[in-house]
Parts: sequence; structure tokens; C-alpha cells
Amino acid sequence: MMAEIIADTTRSMLERWEANASRGQAIDARGEIILLTLEILLRTMFSGDLIGYEQELREAVIEYERHMDLVSAVNSVKLPAWFPNPGRRRFQGAVRTLERFIFRVVDERRRMQTDNGDLVSLLLWARDEETGESMNDRQIRDELMTVLQAGHDTVSDAIAWTWYLMAKHPDVRQRVEREVDSTLGGQPPRFEDLPALAYTNRVILESIRVYPPWVFARTPVEDDVIGGYHIPAKSLVVISPYVTHRLPEIWGNPEIFDPDRFLPERSEGRPRFAYYPFSAGPRQCVGAGVAMLEAQMIVFMAAQKYRLTAPPGFSPGLRPRISLTADCTLSLTPISRRSCAVAGADA
Repeated sequence: MMAEIIADTTRSMLERWEANASRGQAIDARGEIILLTLEILLRTMFSGDLIGYEQELREAVIEYERHMDLVSAVNSVKLPAWFPNPGRRRFQGAVRTLERFIFRVVDERRRMQTDNGDLVSLLLWARDEETGESMNDRQIRDELMTVLQAGHDTVSDAIAWTWYLMAKHPDVRQRVEREVDSTLGGQPPRFEDLPALAYTNRVILESIRVYPPWVFARTPVEDDVIGGYHIPAKSLVVISPYVTHRLPEIWGNPEIFDPDRFLPERSEGRPRFAYYPFSAGPRQCVGAGVAMLEAQMIVFMAAQKYRLTAPPGFSPGLRPRISLTADCTLSLTPISRRSCAVAGADA
């Protein structure tokens, strides 16, 4: 079901790009992928209940995500809760919109005893293995709000950065196109095809190494000592994959974009926690597998149909949030690979 939803929604996005490609007009790569992954997420979570609410929910989730910023959360200078901040009012309005929708859907599903095979149904019918108890409405709300906040932002940036890095490295992009063409033969990717696209998978992994989520925060339950530093219980510990992924003693020439550093023979002996774009250990993101499935299928399908190019000399700065975002519009121009083949272009 998940792979079908990803393929269907991605196909619609790529069809929209045909007008841009015919005019040589750039797209906002991150904006496009944010809308795509959000649609995938909402369809996976709520299935048929979305009808008539799509636009309202998209706007609410985007506003909600805009204010979920760890850099602001750890800022010691905070406005009091009563302060009439416009951004805070928009955020609170988005939360109310999402909560109303979630509680309405949960209430209807409970009354009708319907199982739509989506995330809401999964949470509704889940039972604790020891007690046999189910989740109450507030617990389901909390789970769904967490997924809405974390379920599309990070993967959207991963895909956008992958497109940007392929545009900046024509040799990588050409290898991806050759692998996608020879493996898929013009057909949409199926779940069983994904392992065979080994080089393209390495491109995605390397893109996430170069531009991973900026930071994670964890709270130790007990006092600890790490590297000689005392870490008090209940303190806020901020961990940065961006820093770890650039340690030269672990990643030779870390500033170089090199997908083949993820070949098995070059990965041997690399420390377990040298690479953790989805965090690690017992608190690793539960959606890591779904995020990689999305990234793979979307990158594969886009590479089948388009060649994305960046303006000469274009080099965006970084905007560090929880996810690592470009500080400007990531403008890439889609060129139909059909027209490239007719023109005999391969560069």
C-alpha cells in the first residue's frame, strides 16, 4: 500500500513538471517535495477521511512544522505564554485545526468500528501486549501529531539535497540515470527493485551524510560522565549529526561528495554511530524505513523522467533547524530526458 501511494502521488508531481520543462522554468525543489511528502503522509495516515479537508490540513501541517524548531526551543530568551505573538497565534490555530480533525476521525472510526488499513486504524486497534489495553483518544492524538511533525520535513530535505547534489555533480547524475534505465527499463520502481539500484541508494545515503538533520536533543535519565564531562540527569543534551558526519578521522575528505564511500569494502570498520541521520539506539526514528522508501522511490522516478539542473555557480547557504534546510529557494530546472536523448546530450 505504501509503495503504491508513493508511486501514485510522485507520478502526479512529475506530470505537473512537464509545463516547467517545456518552458525551461525552474521549480522550487524543496517546496515541491514538501507538498509531495505531505500528501503521501496524509494519505497514509487518514486515507478516505481526507476528502474535503486536504487543503486545510496541508496549510495547518506546514504552519505547525514551521514553529517546531529546536534552535528556538533551546533559546534561553523566551516570550511569556500570554504574549500576543502573531506566529504563536498561527501555530495555536494550526494545532486546533489538526486536533479537531483527528478527534473527529477517531470518534467516527470508534463508533463505526471501521478499519481502513491506515495509521489511524493501526493505532485504534493496537493493544498493549501485557495489559490488553488500547490507546485513549489523547494518546492517539499525541502519536499522530508527532508523526505529522516528523514524518515529512526531514525526508523532504533529504530528497531536495539529493537532487541538488546530483545537479552539481554531472558524473554522479549520469551514473544514476544509467542504473535506473538499465534496472527499471522505463517501468515504475517496485519494492523488490530497490536493492538492485545500489549506486543510486549510495547517492541518497551520501546526500544525507553531507546534509543530515542538524541536531537531536536527548534527556539523560541518570547522571553520567561522557568524555570526562559530567552530564546531569534531566539536562538537555544536543547531538549534531552534521558535526559527526564531517569528522575527518572517520570520513576521509568529508567535504567531498563521494557516494562510493558507502561501498561495503569502504564501510568496513566504520564505527556504528558514525552515521545517524535518523538518530540511533532505542530512540531511533520509528519512521526511518518509511523515509528511506520514500526517498528511494521518488529519486528513482524523477531520474527516469527528468534531469534537474542548477544555475551556474548556485550554492545555497544553510539554515540550521531540526532538519537542515537551504537558506534560499532551491531552484532547479527540470529537463525532459526524452529531449536530452533526441539532442544527444549526456552532460
